[in-house]
Amino acid sequence: MVVNKSVKNKPVKNESDKIDIKQVVNLQESKSQKTDLTQNLLQKDMRENNKSQSRKEYDDWLKKISGIYSSMEPKKAAKIIQTYSDNIARDILYNMNKKTAAKVVSELNPETANRIFRFE
Repeated sequence: MVVNKSVKNKPVKNESDKIDIKQVVNLQESKSQKTDLTQNLLQKDMRENNKSQSRKEYDDWLKKISGIYSSMEPKKAAKIIQTYSDNIARDILYNMNKKTAAKVVSELNPETANRIFRFE
């Protein structure tokens, strides 16, 4: 709460002046709350836009990288894909053609394949 010091320290002459001071304080609080709400909404919109932008970039990257690994020899693709985190490796494999993905998975270490496709 921000209170103008000149208003806060103003001597009160009668009862009607007290009401005016309370109104000023309430008005200042109201403006402050509106500003905070507006800033919060703007920040929320910016976060949502950043998330949707990041998701779009990830989807574009995933499509491109899946295509590249699909055109590689399954053994080489499997060697590279197993270096990614489980979630990313799973996304890459799910974006591939089923036959190609199956060939790549068959080249993976069985423990790695189980870990990537584990359902929790």
